[in-house]
Amino acid sequence: MNFSAIEHIPYDNYCYPLNDKELIISLKTGKDITAVYLIEGDPFDGGIMGGDWKWNGTRKACNTKKELERHFWWTTPVTPAFKRSKYYFELHTVTENNQTKIYYFLENGFYTQEEFDRLSGLVPGFVFPWMNSADINTTPDWPRDIVWYQIFPDRFRNGDLELNPPNSKPWAKPHQKVGPSDLYGGDLQGIIDSLDYLKDLGIGGIYLNPVNQAMSNHKYDTIDYLKIDPFFGDNEKMKELCSEAHKRNIKIMLDGVFNHSGWCFFAWQDVLQNGKDSKYAHWFMINNFEFI
Repeated sequence: MNFSAIEHIPYDNYCYPLNDKELIISLKTGKDITAVYLIEGDPFDGGIMGGDWKWNGTRKACNTKKELERHFWWTTPVTPAFKRSKYYFELHTVTENNQTKIYYFLENGFYTQEEFDRLSGLVPGFVFPWMNSADINTTPDWPRDIVWYQIFPDRFRNGDLELNPPNSKPWAKPHQKVGPSDLYGGDLQGIIDSLDYLKDLGIGGIYLNPVNQAMSNHKYDTIDYLKIDPFFGDNEKMKELCSEAHKRNIKIMLDGVFNHSGWCFFAWQDVLQNGKDSKYAHWFMINNFEFI
């Protein structure tokens, strides 16, 4: 069995509350694993810590399996009665002699059947301590019931020629190649001018790629999170877009870039100047200040 291909951590995308009742538990394995069972239960189903009891969970097959390029991704939902969970995995593989061999994957490693049978007391399983409501991603129902239209603003429609970047190109013809860094002058006014067209298509929501001020054409390198990029318009033009879209019962969703910033973002510039003494140093994950 390819042990190095097996991975699980009791948080992040491997273990998380789907809602206030269900906990999603996933495991990544190599393709030599033929079946996975989850043994899961309440951490205290036999009493409090230190009592003379052995933890036992309920065995459940992981029937949802996604095939990745080099791995399988096994997933199963559970419904912890007290919003906490303890669990481990039973893994099945086939030997060269075409025999099924079972291993157990616990928090402290892998066990053969014989090694697992010798365990006593509190089984060292994985533990998800608490399904905190603050960690549950909740979304309204309406986004799932409408048709979304994604717009990359620079490439959609040029509505205000006065906003064009100095190095913007004429709108490309169907046979012309478009470079990844090319600028074409698309802007918020162009989207406003197209709202009736989008409404006629049956669009109920527009998903906008980033519109905040940035250096690039894609705007993922944010400079100012409180300002619309001047080549797209301004904050008032953004308000107008939302107002006109809402008149047509079209929602606007923004691609907010909040887990990273652009090189010219003021806080990062302060870090470049002051290093670890910058008051913004804790805003970033910096491995070595000597290299910035």
